[in-house]
Amino acid sequence: MTLLKKNKILFIFIFLIIGSGMTSLWFFKIYKEDALYVGVAGPFSGNDAYYGKEMIKGIDLCINEINSKGGINGKKVRVIKGDDMNKSSHAMRIATQFSNNKKILFVLGHYTSSASFAGGRIYMKSGIPAITSSATADNVTLENEWYFRTIFTNKSQAEFIAHFIRLYIKKQSAMIIFCSDLYSTDLTKSFIDISKKIGLKIEDQFEIDMNSDTDKQLNPIIKEIKNIDYDGVIFLAMSSSNSFKVIKKLKYLNNKFYIFGPDSFANDQFKNGFKKYPLEKAIPGYYINGIFTTSNGIFGLNLLNKESIILNDLYYRYYKTTPSLVAASYYESASLMMDVLKNIKLHNKTSIKNYRRLIKNYLSDINKPGYAIKGISGNIYFDKKGDAVKAIGIGRYVNDNYIPFYMQYTSGSLDIEKADKTDKKKLNVVYVSIEIVSVELKKDYFDACFFINFTFNEDFDTSAISFKNVRHPVKLGKPVNKNYKHRLNTITYKVNASFSTNFDYHKFPFDQQILDIAFKHNNLYGNEMKYYAFDVKYKKNQFHLPGWQLSHVSSFGLDTKEKSLSSNSVKHVEHPGFHIQIHIKRYLSKQLIRYVFTGGIILLLLFFAYFIPLSYRFTMIIIPITSLVFIGKLYINFKDIHPGYLTLYDHWFISLASLSCLFLFIALIMIYLNSKSFFRAVNIIKITGIISHLCFTGLIFFYYLHFTGVWRVWLNEH
Repeated sequence: MTLLKKNKILFIFIFLIIGSGMTSLWFFKIYKEDALYVGVAGPFSGNDAYYGKEMIKGIDLCINEINSKGGINGKKVRVIKGDDMNKSSHAMRIATQFSNNKKILFVLGHYTSSASFAGGRIYMKSGIPAITSSATADNVTLENEWYFRTIFTNKSQAEFIAHFIRLYIKKQSAMIIFCSDLYSTDLTKSFIDISKKIGLKIEDQFEIDMNSDTDKQLNPIIKEIKNIDYDGVIFLAMSSSNSFKVIKKLKYLNNKFYIFGPDSFANDQFKNGFKKYPLEKAIPGYYINGIFTTSNGIFGLNLLNKESIILNDLYYRYYKTTPSLVAASYYESASLMMDVLKNIKLHNKTSIKNYRRLIKNYLSDINKPGYAIKGISGNIYFDKKGDAVKAIGIGRYVNDNYIPFYMQYTSGSLDIEKADKTDKKKLNVVYVSIEIVSVELKKDYFDACFFINFTFNEDFDTSAISFKNVRHPVKLGKPVNKNYKHRLNTITYKVNASFSTNFDYHKFPFDQQILDIAFKHNNLYGNEMKYYAFDVKYKKNQFHLPGWQLSHVSSFGLDTKEKSLSSNSVKHVEHPGFHIQIHIKRYLSKQLIRYVFTGGIILLLLFFAYFIPLSYRFTMIIIPITSLVFIGKLYINFKDIHPGYLTLYDHWFISLASLSCLFLFIALIMIYLNSKSFFRAVNIIKITGIISHLCFTGLIFFYYLHFTGVWRVWLNEH
């Protein structure tokens, strides 16, 4: 057998041993892994599959992040899904399976009230904790110590809606249209009960059986509303999927009445359900504009906080879009449960039964504001029934968009009339619209000219607004326009200023940067007022960004946290803040691509150089030396930034130089050993060098995928 064949066989043998070992370790890790299991129950097929898909996206996002950081106390968290199709019979079957599964610690779900109630009886009997972020019917948690929820109840939102109708819509009567399912009947009963207490007249109530001819049932209802020329409030106590035909019929009337919906109207599925109708296609928002609804996502998704900003950034990295209300709500519940698991102290012999009870007991103990866990929608803690004590947001559809009402209440109290009189827990919302005129990027700052509109209900002192990152102090000055319409004031200012940049070059030259324009209100606190980003208008030709291209422009309100001296002590205060962020990405020039391509050629050249016969000693030595000189020249000529830390660009050239040095070192050893006739040692060193080069190149490749986030996109697409 020739020496060349022996080398090939040896190389293949070593490669197979390494490959088999890594594969065995991977399989051992998968099958011997000591993991923590979570049951997720929801509609993953059928007509309501959208909700299940959004649930799992939020839950997976949370769990993937936990696992990427080492899991819970060193253990990975795994999900076991159960498809209940939003049906009670299926929910009971899934609940039985989850209860009997000795791996599952707790359950996230179910989505609807009827499915949650059906599954909840089994969870209570079996002793497995469950938590829902969407089921609002009061009897879901009633007399069931094993079921919790992070959303408000039907009773609480019904009371809120009744008070809101009297206080802000200023109507004395309401009609109710409802369906026969648990969610609708429970909501209707609660609304009627509170209406009687506060003197809100129930003009009429109509029940619709969605399993029968809905048109036949709706026609006399619409006729009655038209005949009496009703101008009060029509409360649609039903799920969003049952509301489409009802709202379509109501909109045909030249109505003087207001339409009010429950929390189920505050999600994308409700909005998208009308897009199939021709009038909605022609006039976006034709059916939904003007509709009021409660929401679990006003505080968090609409009025942002630090936790929701983190969620938005994380969600966009994974899914390249913004989170839906359903995804955000179940991300919040999953995050809560991860915190619970982290804080439970276990013994090695803790049984699954005791583990479940410990989780339930821990949740029950989160029963005071001081024990609350931070969530997307605010601090979460539970009452004696297992229901979250939290604020109810109120919003309205305007111009085909769901926006928060200009007055919100952060109190756990349901009597908003009492809260309004005392101003306690009363939160004003100021709508901010931006129209960008021009932006010009300089070396370490940028000039921006834009119009800013403030729309508000109560007094708002614009003179107390200060910009945070301006190079020279800026005052808003005199407004260029004032307007009053529908109880709201609008004031417009023009701003022309220079703003400092604070770029992060770690990913240079594949970096994306943000030009941030930030301001705050110095005289108000975050619990008194919040900004809501209503709109931002711009045209791409208004941006002059040498070497960069515009990605998109975003705006959002976010409280600023600052230190304040009070009575010789330091405390943190939060002022209402607002950000306009111009997202830009660097142009990848032909020159840059040429250098990256050249680096790839060097990697290939160094790899094939291992196969050069040792008789060509000069060639083996000159290749890595020439590579080092060439790499150094490329590095110095192209790098035009010096941030004081290593960038992706630096890592690339350091990697190329390291591989060149590695080859030079191995080549010198092989030449020396060959001169001493140690041929077997030469072959071993050579194969070791080839494997090292391949491994090092692979590490560089995966490092770049990780650093640039490309691998996340690939995983989401597959």
